[in-house]
Amino acid sequence: MMRRILPACLCVAVLALGCDSAGPTGQRQATRGNKKRSSPQPREMVYTDKTPEEWLAMLRHHNPQFRERAIDSLIQYGPKQVPALVEVLQDEKAGPGRLAATRALGGLRSGAEAAVPALIEALQDRTWTDRDGAAEALGMIRSQPETTIPALVEALHDPDTTVRVAAARALKRMEADTEAAVSGLAAALADEDVNVETEAADALARIGPKAKAAIPALEKAARSDNFLLARSAQEALRRVRGG
Repeated sequence: MMRRILPACLCVAVLALGCDSAGPTGQRQATRGNKKRSSPQPREMVYTDKTPEEWLAMLRHHNPQFRERAIDSLIQYGPKQVPALVEVLQDEKAGPGRLAATRALGGLRSGAEAAVPALIEALQDRTWTDRDGAAEALGMIRSQPETTIPALVEALHDPDTTVRVAAARALKRMEADTEAAVSGLAAALADEDVNVETEAADALARIGPKAKAAIPALEKAARSDNFLLARSAQEALRRVRGG
């Protein structure tokens, strides 16, 4: 009986060894095959891959990702692109390209000072639905306060909530401490939208002691039932009072 069983066991063992040795070998071959078939990863695009004119054209692209790439690239080319960006901003047929150009100008910060008049004009254009972008850009450029601040204070009364929020935020970035700015921000503490109110309180906090005329309005806002507004107003009071 032993003679009959032993060969069967040996056969099973041989088959098992054959499977074990074939498995890794087959895997190695497959791996080598995969390596041969793999292709190199594509190179990441850089701003020099296109000319400034090509990037400017992409500002009008319907795909927002293309527009974002164009904005980032044009910023790399620097202030030399300001005149061309202003041209796109003023083109009423540019569609989303107008806002894209505005954002690029804001990204250039003080380098886009020459664009301030065009941005103020865009901010005051009630027919343009993206004029909050102009307010944001003015706050980032932080130039020509004698004309920029009055325009932003006026925008605190814009019928569009997003524009009022952007105007208050821009005044905060500029640390606009003029009498008109403080008065306008104090009035904005009673806006119908809490986001405008909170941004106004934060702007007054940034101004600090020069915003003492806004203390009564801040005291009222500090008693608001809205926790975020109350907290921002309380912080603003602390800074305005010099605490």
